[in-house]
Amino acid sequence: MSFADKIQQNKGLSLAFGGLLAAGGLAYYFFNKHRDERGSDEVQKLCPHSAKKVQSVYDKLGGKENIALAVTKFYDKVLKDDRVKHFFKHTDMKHQTKQQTNFLCFAFGGPNNYVGKNMKDGHKGMNIDDSQFNAIVELLAQTLTEMGVPQDVIGEIAAICEPLRKDICFQ
Repeated sequence: MSFADKIQQNKGLSLAFGGLLAAGGLAYYFFNKHRDERGSDEVQKLCPHSAKKVQSVYDKLGGKENIALAVTKFYDKVLKDDRVKHFFKHTDMKHQTKQQTNFLCFAFGGPNNYVGKNMKDGHKGMNIDDSQFNAIVELLAQTLTEMGVPQDVIGEIAAICEPLRKDICFQ
């Protein structure tokens, strides 16, 4: 079973995992935002794990330089894959690579330098189906695996990507 098949099969689990990540991020933000106001001891009592810095996926991947390299390798695969290469037939790939790098940096917890369209508007009218979305996820997972990214981090990335399905598919 491919990685994309596992994502599709465990769609609810992925969404639940994504929700847990979001809740954890909100808790981290709330308690650390008020750290200066309350003092470290009080925050530690309220949430014993809040003193530990939560490492973002952006940091786990090594920042923008590594994400840019992954995006380049990813598009090398995409442009050779018969399931999805036609979507990029008339695309300025230099611009696309830059935009995707900025989007992923932001989506993975890094700086927000993305100035493109939202996912729904950016994919409107492309008629992307679930199998094509799965192909993209599969190619991304292959790329990251080849780059030595641990499977648990790839799982976090899948959880970040899965909620985008509703804005990308069948428009």
